[in-house]
Amino acid sequence: SSDLYAAADTVYKSTDGGTTWATAATGITGAVSGGLRGNGGNISRAADGTLYVSTNDAGIFKSVDNAATWTAVNNGLPYLLGQGIAVRNDAQTAATVYALFSSTDQLGIYRSVDAGANWTSITGDLPAGNARRTREIVMDTATNTLYLATNGGLYKSVNGGTNWTAVYTANGVGHVRLDTGVSPAAVYWSTFVNDSFNQPQ
Repeated sequence: SSDLYAAADTVYKSTDGGTTWATAATGITGAVSGGLRGNGGNISRAADGTLYVSTNDAGIFKSVDNAATWTAVNNGLPYLLGQGIAVRNDAQTAATVYALFSSTDQLGIYRSVDAGANWTSITGDLPAGNARRTREIVMDTATNTLYLATNGGLYKSVNGGTNWTAVYTANGVGHVRLDTGVSPAAVYWSTFVNDSFNQPQ
């Protein structure tokens, strides 16, 4: 497919590989000045094609019709205000979605296993402070290990978010990636200091 999606002041869609763009935000409500949070690319597409996007003040919306219409999916989220919400999909399981909060309220991370219908905190025992200002998450499906990028560093969980252990805490971590082409999978992350990528030993 040549369809592309972008979040800026609203949701945009291109059906010709980016040559032209049109708004595609029917059903999205309440976006404040600045619109949809675009930091880190805030439209996430599930393996089944479902789209998710987060807003500044109305929570998370999803679309099951290629952005023709959107529906709010916020049951269980702590609040809907603030530009700190990011949404990410599980790469393997279409119905699993993560909501990450990077605001100073230290709300941590929430997970839905039913395509956004309900959300539950998996902040677990993340330390109070910057570690609960979460940025990005990936899962190593071979080991069922979650890796979480936060303002307080990189953390991992081997039990679905009940417990977290520190991997790297020298600086805040903005992004985390997995290379599953090797075994065990290699984990890379970028820090706030110089955006260099690091790999744990």
